[in-house]
Amino acid sequence: MELRPFYTFATVSYNSGAYRTLLMNIFLFFPFGLTLPWGFAKSGNIKQKLVIDGLIGMGLSIAIESIQYCFGIGRAEMDDVICNTLGCLFGSTSYYLCQLLKSIKNLFANFISDFCLIA
Repeated sequence: MELRPFYTFATVSYNSGAYRTLLMNIFLFFPFGLTLPWGFAKSGNIKQKLVIDGLIGMGLSIAIESIQYCFGIGRAEMDDVICNTLGCLFGSTSYYLCQLLKSIKNLFANFISDFCLIA
């Protein structure tokens, strides 16, 4: 069990798979972050929604790491919790950015259609 945050970065000089491990933990929770906005955080502003999504991702990650520690499956590390939470936040942020771009596209399309009717 490794409780020091960012310890994996300190092992880069002799651990060639350190970056791969960190990136895989981020990519693992990215889809979870994409799906969280559909089920949770229906009201509030985007900052509140991102905080809720991040806390849910962190809670799930802590639960997974606790199970790994209790049953001796794999290795429980603080870096995994940090990277999983980041992956969840990246997924949620991507979802909200896509929603924002979709609304901007709709506004632009409405503006063009209204402009064509006037002209």
